[in-house]
Amino acid sequence: LQSLNEVACYFPLDFSLELLQRAVSEIIKTTWLFNPNHPFKIKAIHGDFNNLIRYKPVYSFEPGRNLFSLVGYTFGNYIESELIGKIYEGMEIGDLLLVDARLHDSDKSDFRKLSIDDKEKMLFNYRSALNNQFAFGPIEAVTTAEHRTTKFEYRIDNSLTVVPNAINVITYCENLTTKFRHNFKTIRRKKIDLAFTTFYNFTSLENWFRDKEFFVLWSKKISSTGIFLLKKY
Repeated sequence: LQSLNEVACYFPLDFSLELLQRAVSEIIKTTWLFNPNHPFKIKAIHGDFNNLIRYKPVYSFEPGRNLFSLVGYTFGNYIESELIGKIYEGMEIGDLLLVDARLHDSDKSDFRKLSIDDKEKMLFNYRSALNNQFAFGPIEAVTTAEHRTTKFEYRIDNSLTVVPNAINVITYCENLTTKFRHNFKTIRRKKIDLAFTTFYNFTSLENWFRDKEFFVLWSKKISSTGIFLLKKY
């Protein structure tokens, strides 16, 4: 970006202090950004991008157009209309939003018609100890349950997405009996949905962005990833 246009200020925004520290640390190491002839500043914001408008006085203080970056497949881990609405609310007319999303290569719009091979391909990266540990983290934080002794399952449906032809992959656990750490009260749950991600049809997602009052300046499909540059109008 810096080679194409002058980036005056970078605003890493995250609820995790650890990730904010890493972002700032990585940028500071990039010495060529700090050119005396082109001042470059960093202002880290500790907050939730679901409440983006709250921080508008910070990132709108600097003159120029804002480019918001929602990458790392974050878009597909939220209820899309709620997330995109909150980001839209915090943008000015003419601001840009860069989004990436996982794509499915199935030509079937109905998840119930997916072949076994299609399903196995989607679930491949989620049937892992690392994914289970990550998804179960909040439960481990507040209860005495451990991911090592928990049974994990995975399902494919479209119960959480609002984008046409999109498919959810949901990690969940069954028959959980444990105790809360703060009061040792017993908790029993037959099933708990722990985490989800979403796979999209490239064209359907692009059209959905247009319906949300964005102009699609540029889009590209790279393997199983879709990348979209959107402009608020």
